[in-house]
Amino acid sequence: NVLIVKEAKKYVKDHFHEKITLQMVADAVEISYGHLSKCFSQMEGTSFNHYLLDFRIEEAKRLMRENLYPISEISYKVGIDDPNYFSKCFKKNSGLSPKEYVKIS
Repeated sequence: NVLIVKEAKKYVKDHFHEKITLQMVADAVEISYGHLSKCFSQMEGTSFNHYLLDFRIEEAKRLMRENLYPISEISYKVGIDDPNYFSKCFKKNSGLSPKEYVKIS
């Protein structure tokens, strides 16, 4: 189970900027969707989708600190195709809007 989750997390790291589903990751690590979901929850204490979103938000924060791209472009770079949805998720995750985060970082 540890190896399965490690492989799944590597897939997320390598592909977070693309569309990712649990099924795609399960196919990549060659196990069933349900088994991956169960392993991930047991090992990480969170769902796969929550982990993926957290990973994307952390990458967005890193990009915001570099200050090379507008916020709307950052949302696409981290695999979230809707800048409004990105802003909503970012605020829920970090307690700040993306613009507020950029100001303090």
